[in-house]
Amino acid sequence: MICAWLFVPRFLPFIWIFFGLLSVFTFFYLSSILSVRWANIRPRNFQTKIFFTALIIRLIYVILIYFFYLAKTGMPFEFNTGDAIGYHGAAVWIVDLFYSGHLNYFFEDNATGVSDTGWPMIMALIYTVSFNSIIMVRLVNALVSAWMVVFLYKITQRNFGEQAARVTAIMSMLLPSFIYYCGLHVKETMMIFFLIAFVERADYLIYSRNYALKNIIQVVLLGTSLFFFRTVLA
Repeated sequence: MICAWLFVPRFLPFIWIFFGLLSVFTFFYLSSILSVRWANIRPRNFQTKIFFTALIIRLIYVILIYFFYLAKTGMPFEFNTGDAIGYHGAAVWIVDLFYSGHLNYFFEDNATGVSDTGWPMIMALIYTVSFNSIIMVRLVNALVSAWMVVFLYKITQRNFGEQAARVTAIMSMLLPSFIYYCGLHVKETMMIFFLIAFVERADYLIYSRNYALKNIIQVVLLGTSLFFFRTVLA
């Protein structure tokens, strides 16, 4: 309120104050309620419940925010969009190159480094099977984000026990930033998914000591995938 009084011309519009309060309230309220209510569910049932609940929350948000952006900005992208439009254009370009038989141009253009090419390539794959559907990309974001919640549950369960794992999963399911990024055309959701998937599979390999070839290949491929998003992250 002090900031609002000092900088009146830059006062945050009420709609953003409402969204901020709603996200904070629902996160803390539902986290405390569900941590108690779901405490005695069998582990396998809990995983199923946490996945589908996270998925439903994200799907609802993705659909609502798609039409909200459309109504407010005239296009299904966020306000003052920058990277999202760039990724979208790159993905459309890759699709056009694929259908024209000149996909090699894309790889030649990125011959000096692959960092930041992963997300446009994944989007291009989605566009190829969905006729350049923007909302389909975000529905995929919702799916992988919900899957990531299960991975976080498994990592925490192995290292800190069942109770901590359930709290982690519920908080991840409700975390506003995870939900928010599902509704954007930027790479964060997919990048974090691959990062958590890599950690989960590597953690499983260490704990199980099951050094089967397929388990090692999974870890290597997931680790390698991070180079296509951010080199320093890999």
